[in-house]
This record gives sequence, structure tokens and C-alpha cells, in this order.
Amino acid sequence: MILKSDDFPNLLDHITISAEEILSQIKHYPLTFDKYKNQKVEWGMKLPMFIDSFYPFVIQNGKVPSQEELWIVYKSQKSIQHLFKSDDIERGIKARLLRTYPSLVRDLHFSIFLKEKSKGAKVIYNLTLDTKYGVDILIDYNSTLYAINLFTPTTRALIGRSKKVSRHEVIENVVNIELPVEFNDQHKWGEFFLYGEKQIIKLRELFKNLKNGI
Repeated sequence: MILKSDDFPNLLDHITISAEEILSQIKHYPLTFDKYKNQKVEWGMKLPMFIDSFYPFVIQNGKVPSQEELWIVYKSQKSIQHLFKSDDIERGIKARLLRTYPSLVRDLHFSIFLKEKSKGAKVIYNLTLDTKYGVDILIDYNSTLYAINLFTPTTRALIGRSKKVSRHEVIENVVNIELPVEFNDQHKWGEFFLYGEKQIIKLRELFKNLKNGI
């Protein structure tokens, strides 16, 4: 596949909050988790993606949803109402959403932060690029496209990353940049672990090695 960045609307163009405002909003957001895992929810069901509820909320409300706000929006979808007749299934879905939520906030913040810090580069986030093609962030710089792939190198994340790479269509004209981020390289903000300046520096080093720059 040959990718053209203009074929994918940039969600970041519709997000009005800054990286600093995101920090202000989430500073006192509590995080709660449920260790319960329903095997059918985890491995046997194809559910609407949490990300498809998260970004529309941010765009429409000009704020990051709390865990509970995201759950309310997600649960309101007509396509999954029939699943909530089972308490076990509902608890399993919510537990999975609560676990996923911090990474949604982390990726949103970093996308906005990177956009603000990148001079002369177009930073793009698109749901289709993410979910269908496995591109976390796309950078268009000097007519070259770079796919930035962010992940924390835990055993579970590495397995997920491997599956993500194998199931997505290969894009021929994109330079893939893997950016594994250890927890100790993330900074704590309230109850969140976020990407920040360290990852910007790492990206600049990688781009320098590619004889380019942002």
C-alpha cells in the first residue's frame, strides 16, 4: 500500500485543548481499576473500540473524559446494549476499559505535545491509521512519512505489538520508527504516567540518525 497523508483527516486539527490544558484537566483525576477479567470479553468478543468513544468526546467537549465519563459514553452505544443483560460481561467490559484508559490519555497528550514541539513537521493522528494500519502517530516531514509506534516493552505489550504488526497491511512508503518507552522514562503526573520531553529528545536523535530532523 502507498500512503498519502492527505487521505486521512487529522483528528488533532479538531482538538482545541493544548498539552498544558490536558495536564491541568487530568491532574486530579482519580484512577480506579478492577482486576476482574472475563475470558469471553478478553478473548472471545469483538467489541466497539474504546478509542472510538474517547476521541469524539475530547473533540465535542474540549476536555479529557474521566474514566467514568468514558464508560458512560461507551456503554450508551446501541450496538452493545444487549451485552449488559449479563452482569459478568458488563463488569468484564468495564474492567477492560478502565485498564485501557490511561494509555488513551497518555497517547493523546503526547500527540498534542509532539505537534506543539515539532517545527516544520505535520503531526497526524487518525483513527483508521491507528486501528487499521497500526500507525500510532504519523509525521509528514520534508515529503517523507514517518510512522511513530509507541509502546511500553512489557511482556504483554510486546506480544500485543507483535500481533498488531502482523495483522496490519504493509505500507511501502513509510519509515517505521519503533519507540519503546520504559516506565522509568515516563513522568508521573497525578496518577498518570505520561510521555514527554525525554521522548521528544529520543525522537530527535532517531531523526538525526536518519539525516532528517523535527
